[in-house]
Amino acid sequence: MNKQMDYPLEDSLEHLTNKTFLDCFKYALRHKSMECGGYFVIDNYTSKFEFVPLINDNNYNSDQFLSKDGRFYKDYVSGSIISLFHSHLIDDPKPSKTDLETSHSFALPSFIFSVKSKLSFLSYPTNYKPPSLSNRFFVPSFQDCMIYVKDYLQLNFDINLNQFKSNWSRRRDNPNYYLFEFLNNYFDEVPSHEFRNGDIFVFDPSLYSYNHLGIVDQNEYLMHHPVYMLPLKELITSELLNKVYKVYRYKDS
Repeated sequence: MNKQMDYPLEDSLEHLTNKTFLDCFKYALRHKSMECGGYFVIDNYTSKFEFVPLINDNNYNSDQFLSKDGRFYKDYVSGSIISLFHSHLIDDPKPSKTDLETSHSFALPSFIFSVKSKLSFLSYPTNYKPPSLSNRFFVPSFQDCMIYVKDYLQLNFDINLNQFKSNWSRRRDNPNYYLFEFLNNYFDEVPSHEFRNGDIFVFDPSLYSYNHLGIVDQNEYLMHHPVYMLPLKELITSELLNKVYKVYRYKDS
């Protein structure tokens, strides 16, 4: 098994090295006198990941974002939008009530970036419906190993982890600590030899300093999304099990 580890699970500007993310942050920092907005689009067939900035049409309140751009609705109808985006002028990137309502109305995640603290917050509404798990190319936060496991549980077991975890962005401090804190709150640790369908495998860091996640399917294959690769399906062998650090099972299963 290729034991390359994934990205951290939380908020860090340094770790988001993808050019699309950097273009987005630079755009927000260039216009930090007022809230900026836009959205991310993705095409898994062409591996195109793009940030689309939107003009703020709110001429009355620079702390709120409003846009009448027609392209948004075209991309929304086509299903190519992977997340909304807007900046905050304050230190806290946590979404407001209006932010949450907007995200819920479109059933899309909302990625928020603070131009002051440089922190980010990625909120998934509880009515979010994950796209297909196959043919996803790797995108930190939106299509990585953690999101793959999250979406697999929702699509195959109707377990919606978005109701328990509010921020799916990255933290620069102790990302693995926050991963295990979340797993220990909502999952039970089980012996590796007693694994079954729906169990989460956690691997020790190898090439990267972050724990990699995978999930067991009904035929005892490991389903996972390695860094900068397409999702993989691998037979669970004794050799693979020897590389597993911990196994977790959802508490209500």
